[in-house]
Amino acid sequence: MFGSDYGDYANSLTRTVDGGFLICGYTESIKENGTIRDILLIKTDAEGNLKWRMSYGGSNHEYGWFAWEREDGGYTIFGGILLFHESNDLYVAVTDVSGTVMTEKRFSGSIPLKDVLEQERYKYANGKPTRDGGCIIHTKTGLIKLSSLGDVEWQEDFSSLGDY
Repeated sequence: MFGSDYGDYANSLTRTVDGGFLICGYTESIKENGTIRDILLIKTDAEGNLKWRMSYGGSNHEYGWFAWEREDGGYTIFGGILLFHESNDLYVAVTDVSGTVMTEKRFSGSIPLKDVLEQERYKYANGKPTRDGGCIIHTKTGLIKLSSLGDVEWQEDFSSLGDY
């Protein structure tokens, strides 16, 4: 129903205050270097009719894992960026009510490459909204607390404790 020519993939579905839905995932497109994946955010009304569709990304593979509505009516997107032959980054974006990015943050080297490729990312990176409109992100090695604007308020590294 909302698909692109090459494919759209949903990773989360969240009900919004207006009764509609927020769908977060990724979309594929063909560029000069081959297939590229970009984060996809779709907003519908209560009947599932498309209100808007936004994609976010660059020259790497970007994946949207989930998104939630904030108290101000905007949205927070949580995802990852697959960097070829390098580490992989966590991605957090704060948008306005129409999905336009107001601020975005990348956290380098936060996800093991094999976990992104095998799509086991929820096992190693997860985020949840907090009461103050921010979010807390759990990675394989620690916690990151972000403000409602995506700024790091604090972070803890538990890598010295070994695997759990």
